[in-house]
This record gives sequence, C-alpha cells and structure tokens, in this order.
Amino acid sequence: MTDYIPFEIQSHIIKMLPIISIVQCRSVSKSWKFFIDSSEFITDYNVLHTQPQRILIGYVDSDEEKHISLVDDDDTFPWQKHSLSVPATIKKLYEPRLVGCSQGLFCFFSYMEKPSDFETKTAVLWNPAIRKSIDIVVPNVLDWPYQTFVGFGVCPRTNDPKLVKISNNRNPLEIDYSIPCIPWQVEVFTLSSGIWRSPLINVPRKAIVLSQSLEVIDGFIYWLAYKRIRNIDLTWCNLIMSFDVTSEEFNEVYLPNSLTYDRSIDLYSSTLKESLVVLEFDNGREVYGVWMMEHGVSKSFTKLYNINTPNAWIGNVIGFRNSGEPIVQMIYGFEERGALVVYDPHSENVNYIGICGKGFTFFGSSYVETPLLLNQ
Repeated sequence: MTDYIPFEIQSHIIKMLPIISIVQCRSVSKSWKFFIDSSEFITDYNVLHTQPQRILIGYVDSDEEKHISLVDDDDTFPWQKHSLSVPATIKKLYEPRLVGCSQGLFCFFSYMEKPSDFETKTAVLWNPAIRKSIDIVVPNVLDWPYQTFVGFGVCPRTNDPKLVKISNNRNPLEIDYSIPCIPWQVEVFTLSSGIWRSPLINVPRKAIVLSQSLEVIDGFIYWLAYKRIRNIDLTWCNLIMSFDVTSEEFNEVYLPNSLTYDRSIDLYSSTLKESLVVLEFDNGREVYGVWMMEHGVSKSFTKLYNINTPNAWIGNVIGFRNSGEPIVQMIYGFEERGALVVYDPHSENVNYIGICGKGFTFFGSSYVETPLLLNQ
C-alpha cells in the first residue's frame, strides 16, 4: 500500500509516531530504515515531536538496584511509574556512577566487576526509550593522588554523542598541600569517529580542581570545582567549570560571593527548566538553599528558596520536577531508610511519591525520549 503514497507523506507520518513505533517501522522496508537511521530524521524528530518530560530514578532496595521512570505531568504524577531494565553492561559495572544525561541518553561510568586493567574503565551510553546501549572503553585513568573525570553530552549541532576525559589533581579537601599540581590532561571521544583525541582547546589552569558533581544543559557540561588561591596561607574558593560540547572549549563560571568563599557549606548541582541550579547545604542548620543561574550568565545567580523540613532529615535533593518543585530524599529511622518526596516551596509541605529504598543510594535525572543510537 505504501507504493501509492508519496514518500514525502510517508516520512511526515513517521516523524509523528511515538518512539516504540519508530523502532518497529525500521523493519518495514529498506527505504524506511535508511530514512529513520539518517541524522536528518533524528534532528527533525527531536524538534517536531513534543515529548513529555520523564524522570529516571535509581536506588537500591533489599540489595537490589532498581530503576524507575516517571512521567512528569501534573495530571498523573507520580502514578505513571515504569520499571526499567538496565543493560547487562551497566549491571556488570562496579558501583556505576551516572556522569550525565543529554538528549535522552544516559552515561554510566566505572570499572568492570573484575577489572584486569585498573587503568581502564568503561562508559556505557544507554537509551532507555529504545532499550539500546553502547560500551566505550576509557583508557589511561589516573588514580591517587590524582583523578580522572568523564563528562558526557550530545552535540546539539550534529547529534553526535561525546565524552570528555579530564585528569588532574584530586579534591583539595582530600590531599596534602605538598602534592604538586599537574597540568590538565584532556581527551575527547566522539561516537561517530570511535577514537580518543586531544583537542586544540583552552585547557584550564592547573590550579583548578574538579569535584564529582556535574550537569549537562543545552550543549554545556558543568562541573563544580575548586581553585587554589595563593596568599599568606594556601586556600581554595568555589567556582563552576563549563565545557561547550560543540566548540570543545572550557570556561569558568563564577558564583556569588556567598557561595564562593564560605567553607562551612557544601555545594551540589542540578537542573531546573534547562537552567543550572546550585544547591547550598548548610551543615549547621541542615537546610538546602536553591540558587538558579539566569540565562547562562556567569555570576548571575538568583536564590529561589530554602528547602527546610524540621521534622525529617534531608538525605539529598535528586532533581526537580518541570513545575519547579524539588524531589527530595528523606531519611527515617536508625536503619537509614530513604523515601522520596516532592517538596512544595510555598507551603513547605512534602508529598510522598511511593518510592522507598536504602538511604543515600538515590539519584535522578530528567529526560525526554529520543531515537538517538538507533543508527549506531
């Protein structure tokens, strides 16, 4: 029957289909498969097809790792829950860490369970919408007293997934000041080429040290970082480093003074409505302050509100709903059980979403479904 329908009309219909139907359509004919696997189709699909935001939540319960996807809409949240089966390679990783989510792809990173080479780790790119994953070997991983970070993002211009590997000094709070700083060692991997290369980029000063927290927003990867300041005594200040996935350039993003120099607080990062959020945790009061960066402008941060739950212990903030409400892990009892709640910043009430597990094991990330990796 498709012989009687112009291919232009067929292609327009295909672009309107949901992801699961797109996967099935690849088996209809060679022309459909070629069309769906093209980079032009993936770009048009992401632009034309409005997908509801989803939230991936991972946690441990009864010594079993679990992953759940929630549809983030106002009518059914949090009742549309779907259990996800992660790829076998992620299950084989030793304590896998989510290092980024970009355009519907997730990147997990760690050693294999029984590594034969402790200088090699593995990154796994996973598209839960089409149940497909790709493994990438990450060589030359430095260990104590240095460290290696891996960031992940999809280039918004080419739809090409990229990894950036950065080796430098360890967190300044964990090392002796006598350990010398080493220059940044940077390599970039693009999935289309399948090789690691050292790009011609403005490598940051060796006095800047990354921390573990990172976010991927609108083609930029953000890390919380420290910078050595030499005066009478050697000290540190907080800042953010960004990496442009398209131009492959680094830049420093400066924080407000109250977040830059206060050593009594801990900083974490998240995303809210495609904007970078910095979470300021006050250890003394056990309160999280929520700061949002305005329009990607350095030092243009606005404090939105405090997360304050005097009747329960906040484990961490794992993310934000599209409505702006934070999803918070609360800790209860001596067994350190965790339960996820949505915090209302106006009423300061919490609403349970029916997900419980071992405390301090929860993580989350917002995403939309995408056909990326179909043609890989």
